[in-house]
Amino acid sequence: MKRCSKCKASKSTSEFNKNRRREDGLDLWCRNCVKQNHSSYYARNRLKVIESTKAKRDPRRHKDLHLQRSYDMTIDQYEALVEQQNGRCAICKKRVTKDSRGRTFAVDHCHQCFRLRGLLCTKCNLAIGLLEDDPTIMQAAIRHVRCCPKEVLDTIGIA
Repeated sequence: MKRCSKCKASKSTSEFNKNRRREDGLDLWCRNCVKQNHSSYYARNRLKVIESTKAKRDPRRHKDLHLQRSYDMTIDQYEALVEQQNGRCAICKKRVTKDSRGRTFAVDHCHQCFRLRGLLCTKCNLAIGLLEDDPTIMQAAIRHVRCCPKEVLDTIGIA
């Protein structure tokens, strides 16, 4: 038995939806209260719900909402940046096509001040992330890659 925090009725646990975030693994409200809440929200916000549903179906509008929420930029600003970069990654300069998950560019930004740095291909964005956006680590990686293999082998005595 569990008590619904909305209607205050004690009900069987089977009348509650699962919720992994809760300690007991169940929602605070029973299914009937959740259903009533959703119905009343829809009645009060019908146009907002319809617009949101349309946005989810329209990939361009969905991308625009994502860009606005995540980076405070519009789809038009994003497309202007793609044009400015000639459809190429800001780091490797390769032309960007969709990856296996349908993504094109990653919006690269500073994680401290959130300032936009440019658009990157998935590989370059992952590389920067794996190097923790740390210029010191990136410089060490550059030195490592530029090192002649013979020098490396000499230092460990395998020449």
